[in-house]
Amino acid sequence: MIQTLHDGLTAAGNVSVLWFAFVATVMMATVLPKTAVSILCGVLYPLPVACGLIVGIATAAALLDYAAGRCLHRWVHRRFNPATTLGAVATTIGGATVGLHLCIRLSPVPSMLVSLVCGSLGCRLLPFSTAAALAAVTQWVWVWAASATADATIRTATVTATNPGGGLRWGAALLAIGSAVVVTWILSRSVASKLATQPAV
Repeated sequence: MIQTLHDGLTAAGNVSVLWFAFVATVMMATVLPKTAVSILCGVLYPLPVACGLIVGIATAAALLDYAAGRCLHRWVHRRFNPATTLGAVATTIGGATVGLHLCIRLSPVPSMLVSLVCGSLGCRLLPFSTAAALAAVTQWVWVWAASATADATIRTATVTATNPGGGLRWGAALLAIGSAVVVTWILSRSVASKLATQPAV
């Protein structure tokens, strides 16, 4: 199946890249995990093209989900009281910098959910989109693993690339856990600070 898809996209030429990018963006914004798209990029396209594709696709998918979440911004904003813990968390995320956005994206939370929440909380677009693009760079390890395997044999690329080695799996897990710890620490300090400045009711 992968061999047939690869041959078909190759025969279609440059148009196939645009078509694949469009379909993959929609799929990633709805149901397909980022890692799966990264592996497909590495299997189907040369490494430089695949690396550029995953950054563009991941950023576009994040912006689609952000736009969907933005439609709920007014409804969500009316229901959060800044004096509560949940309201303080919402305020912190809404005013997040690129660094905090990046930590959130690297934590073990689905990208679609992160983008929807950021849109609904009215996060600034520039830090959000910058972090989405930077977070996609971490997917290059999966692109490289898939591409390296595809160079050897395209028929088994998908099976092998989804299990590229224990070191890579442990590295991805540690990165996700570390990011989750950093996000928790930043949010807890920011929330405590915001709650401390709220007038007593």
